[in-house]
Amino acid sequence: KKYYGDIFSNGNLTIHKGNDVINQLFIGYEGFLCNKLYKKEIFEKYSLKLNEKISICEDLLFNIEYLLNCNCAAFYRGEKYFYRQIGTSASHQLSNYKWFDILKSYNAILRLLKDKTSVYYTALGQYAMVLCVAEYRLRYLSDEKLKQNTLKIINQEGTIVKNQWNKINK
Repeated sequence: KKYYGDIFSNGNLTIHKGNDVINQLFIGYEGFLCNKLYKKEIFEKYSLKLNEKISICEDLLFNIEYLLNCNCAAFYRGEKYFYRQIGTSASHQLSNYKWFDILKSYNAILRLLKDKTSVYYTALGQYAMVLCVAEYRLRYLSDEKLKQNTLKIINQEGTIVKNQWNKINK
């Protein structure tokens, strides 16, 4: 299949600094790896690599780890790649237990962002939505013991998120 440059949209380039760099992952540019360029020196200096034990949102987690070591980042809004959705991937199969790795990712993300207040609360809000989706997806798991254990984790995490949220709304 041929791809022609004229089918890509024209975009604009913006420079972001400080907490806004990470915030961009949550509000517009998302945590995917395939739409970013990285400096090799940052990988080497901070020994950064993907967490191979996590199947979902490991790319968002990685990007946050990476961007915490950057002073600024340039973001280009415009389509310059094709993202292929695969129906059998962990994120698309409602009965795939690997999807629940997203809870591990967001736990790690919140730990990384705890001192970055505005970005932390953005991530916390997204995690609250993830927990709702996680509870919905439980009905598609066939292993009852796994379901119960995962529900327990979701409820514990939900309580933590609620408590954190209440702190900012006082």
